[in-house]
Amino acid sequence: MDTNEVIQHLLNNMLMAANLHRVPSPAWLVESGLHRPLPIIELLHDSVYYPASGTDSDPITHIGHYFWSFIYADYGYTPEAVTQTLSAERFGDHKLLGRRTVTEEELPLNQWNSETDGGLAYGLPIENSAPPFFRRGQCPFAEWALLERHCIPDKSQEWISLLYIGADGVTLLEKLYVENGITPACICVIQAPPARGGFHWTDFEDEHKYFAQLLQRNPAGLLRFSPYGGSGNPERYKKPCWTALR
Repeated sequence: MDTNEVIQHLLNNMLMAANLHRVPSPAWLVESGLHRPLPIIELLHDSVYYPASGTDSDPITHIGHYFWSFIYADYGYTPEAVTQTLSAERFGDHKLLGRRTVTEEELPLNQWNSETDGGLAYGLPIENSAPPFFRRGQCPFAEWALLERHCIPDKSQEWISLLYIGADGVTLLEKLYVENGITPACICVIQAPPARGGFHWTDFEDEHKYFAQLLQRNPAGLLRFSPYGGSGNPERYKKPCWTALR
């Protein structure tokens, strides 16, 4: 098996071990697509959350047959770079059906930026300095795209929603999931800060730091599945980085 086949095999085994079942895309996604107000609560339920995502299409490639809603978060990319990525014919091995910009009325990113100035909630200590909600010199932004995949073995077509938010992944975990009483179906921790370098203020992998502590304090409960990966020795990625999920 090549590398992608090995990854796919491992992830399928992890999904089965977590007793997670395939979540089919809803009828409204095909019927109305992007031509409706952003249904943020519906997108959050049973979603895959990917903080510090960059423009990595691998999670959609490898677990898109289980989940239909993906929420990406990264403030290290400009709106132009994300728009260009989501305006191409394909995203990874999926066909891009359409994309539109999300308005402030649909997702109040600028309001959240104002509310979180100087720190987040839940009594957790700020590490290093106050978390930057968005890339310096630009406002937070969001793009909503629809992708089409071909399922194996019957080759039937299904749609996938991708909401890309240009803002801090820790703050969004709180504002989107915790404050709405929702736990994501899974969270991708792939080449995450500080391993990825660049802009970061906390360590996603350290269960004593802000991100993992916020997860554990979510009143909706703890997720059951977390794809974990990155560069270096592959042995360290065979189990989730947080002991609560092992």
